[in-house]
Amino acid sequence: MAFLYVSYIVLYAVLGYVLGGVLDRERKKGDIHPALISVGGIMYTVVCVVLMASTFIPKGAFAINPDIIDDVEVLDDDEVDGELAAYTSDIKEVRTHQAEVKA
Repeated sequence: MAFLYVSYIVLYAVLGYVLGGVLDRERKKGDIHPALISVGGIMYTVVCVVLMASTFIPKGAFAINPDIIDDVEVLDDDEVDGELAAYTSDIKEVRTHQAEVKA
């Protein structure tokens, strides 16, 4: 995913520089409104293409309901509630122990 983020940053930096040059050239001519429309259209098109392409990069992106990737365990709601209850009871025990130590 880091490559994807870096490529976004580089793409927008290069695109901003190039499109800024287009706006500067049009400003010297006088009327900048057509250039703003063109630059906006180019930027929206590039953003749309990049976002659509990036949705197909992750593994399982073509599946409507993908299988578990990399053996990641998916917990049901009951299992999550049980783990949360165990976690909060552990926190209570630690706080009780801290209070006993302070006293």
